[in-house]
Amino acid sequence: INFVLLLRELKSAFAPYGFLLTAAVSPGKSAIDSAYDIPAVASALDQIHLMAYDYHGSWETYTGLNAPLYANPSVESGSNLLLNVNWTVNYWISNGAPASKIILGMGLYGRGFTLASPTQNGFYAYAPQPITAGPYTRESGTWGYNEICEKFKADPSWTVVRDSSYLTPYAFKSSQWIGYDDQQSLTIKAQYASSMNLGGAMVWSIETDDFRGLCHNVPFILIKTPRTTTTTTTPVTTTTTKISSTSTPSTTTQGTTICGPTSSITTTKSPSIYTTLPPITTTAGAPPPNTL
Repeated sequence: INFVLLLRELKSAFAPYGFLLTAAVSPGKSAIDSAYDIPAVASALDQIHLMAYDYHGSWETYTGLNAPLYANPSVESGSNLLLNVNWTVNYWISNGAPASKIILGMGLYGRGFTLASPTQNGFYAYAPQPITAGPYTRESGTWGYNEICEKFKADPSWTVVRDSSYLTPYAFKSSQWIGYDDQQSLTIKAQYASSMNLGGAMVWSIETDDFRGLCHNVPFILIKTPRTTTTTTTPVTTTTTKISSTSTPSTTTQGTTICGPTSSITTTKSPSIYTTLPPITTTAGAPPPNTL
């Protein structure tokens, strides 16, 4: 079945009823290039639901964030520089998708790993096994935000780390490592979506939010975050390196992106998402390539 023809037939069939036609689409370059005629898809759809998550996970043997907002050139190279929300959004737009039709997907879950060595707990640390299954999702390698925040609440010895390039946190305790989104990172992503003039945001999925309000005394705290984010705040504008569209980029051009600061790390033993401590230095080796 030709995807574009299917979309056009559905659009025609839906028209008498006033239904919107949407599709959830991939964030990865190889899938985008092989699966989508972006101008034709964009023309047929009312909304393009961009699944801007699952950039890294336990199908790999090294740690990585589920949905980093930006790249971090200090620890990434080659095709790994393409594995972030900002690159995906710009790639869809530059290939013909109207920004106003793009709905930015936000994950309410994390991807986790079991470290080979608890002392090697940064980005791209060797992690040959997934994180152990949580009590609700019951799937190794994935924890819902409700499982993550309840872990933090029950055990404050978890260390939360925030990198100012990725703008998305991870946490570790002993050999367990989880990259996820929280109120702070989703607020930044909502501001990013506004600054890019995107059509809105979606979440995946509602049952992995803190739907009972056990952690924050407010049910569905993450789902409510993009809706309540103040988008009139002027975002930070910095000059960063944009990656060429080749699968293994060898050249770069300079461009302007929103909210892309230089990299630093903050850590805290407290599970509070609001704590910011002075940056500490970190080092990491060159990561292996990723073929998402």
